[in-house]
Amino acid sequence: MRNYEAIAHMTRTRQNARRNSLRNYEAIAHMTRTRQNTRRNSLRAYEAFASYGQHMTCTRQNAWCNELHSYESIAHMGKKMTCTHKNGWMKETIEIIYSIATVQL
Repeated sequence: MRNYEAIAHMTRTRQNARRNSLRNYEAIAHMTRTRQNTRRNSLRAYEAFASYGQHMTCTRQNAWCNELHSYESIAHMGKKMTCTHKNGWMKETIEIIYSIATVQL
């Protein structure tokens, strides 16, 4: 009887493991959907920049949202910007905006 109990326990454990692995796949699928949404959102943002006639090159692979918001600010001011370095976008954008604001004052 104990052997049967052990086999039954192993079967339940395997079923639980299968259920858990399915949950992991659901999490991966959710991450994939999120990435697709991010890609779609970034494409919309690029379309907005294209409407301003901005030239934009970026070799970074980091924080899309911050870069896109920075580009929106620069595009709004009618500025042109090329990025091939690895430094912080927000800092660079704030410096540009600050320098433009101080010149206009």
